[in-house]
Amino acid sequence: MLVTEYKIQLFNKFSPSLVTTVLQLIEKERNNQSINSGLISETLQSYVYGNNFRYRCYSKSMPTKDSTASTFQKKDDSEKNASIESAKELNLEAIIVRIMKTRKEMRHQQLVSDVVGVVKKRFKPEISHVKRSIDVLIEKDYIKRDANERDLYQYIA
Repeated sequence: MLVTEYKIQLFNKFSPSLVTTVLQLIEKERNNQSINSGLISETLQSYVYGNNFRYRCYSKSMPTKDSTASTFQKKDDSEKNASIESAKELNLEAIIVRIMKTRKEMRHQQLVSDVVGVVKKRFKPEISHVKRSIDVLIEKDYIKRDANERDLYQYIA
């Protein structure tokens, strides 16, 4: 930046005596010597401040790379969450089948507690998801309810 640009910027906000002092310090620092104060006063006198000037700044926000990335990320997150949920449901079904295959018959409460015990190492299952997985396996004919006791499940080979 030139000295005149400094003068104009500082003159708009501060008194001329302060501007003169600051400019002298800047020049001394830059050139390791003093500056002619007559040159500074001539420049300040030739500068006319426009009172009727209005700066109209219109602010418009443009989408940035980060904001568009976050929009895509939200879409990807919802797809990821859906795939994670389906993987959890399949995992629950596989564990239920594995447990029922070894035990052949189990009561509902015992089956739910065993499934939760096995699955809690991977994720925290909700009981409603476990019950839903049991119902899905009943529909797929992997297990069935006992005819006499409704809370007893039997594995179908």
